[in-house]
Amino acid sequence: MALQAGHSPRQVIQFVAQGPYVQCETRGQSPEEKKAALPKLLYYVKTQVDTAQKQRYTEYANAVTGKIQSYADLYRESVSIDLAAIQLDQQVMATALRAGESAEAVTHLLYQGPYAQFQQGVKGMDAGSLDQYAKGTVAQVQSIQSLQISTGTVKSQGMER
Repeated sequence: MALQAGHSPRQVIQFVAQGPYVQCETRGQSPEEKKAALPKLLYYVKTQVDTAQKQRYTEYANAVTGKIQSYADLYRESVSIDLAAIQLDQQVMATALRAGESAEAVTHLLYQGPYAQFQQGVKGMDAGSLDQYAKGTVAQVQSIQSLQISTGTVKSQGMER
């Protein structure tokens, strides 16, 4: 829920790090043991947040395509055809925005999308370029949606006259 509300994955990781799970896992440990355990716990939490984002992306992609695919299937498709992967990203972003997710939440969702993961992990896209791609894609989708809304409004007003 925190991810959908627009909190960044980093913020969610910080929330969880201060939450009962980490507190329970480190209860009764000395300060030195806690310090040693914290990186592993934070890595675990980060992995869980990334997995949740990938699952959310997959759910939106399945809704958009009408097919039931796994994240791995989507990733394989992203590897094969860049244009199709970018179009899927745009459709997923549009669906997430229409579902009421904030632009920031949708941007962070796109970071875990198969195309972005492939570009970053295999092609070596740096974090700045990934950020630019994600924010640019979300802005483009928002522009298209606002044009569709304003065009729809103009058409309906013209029909009423």
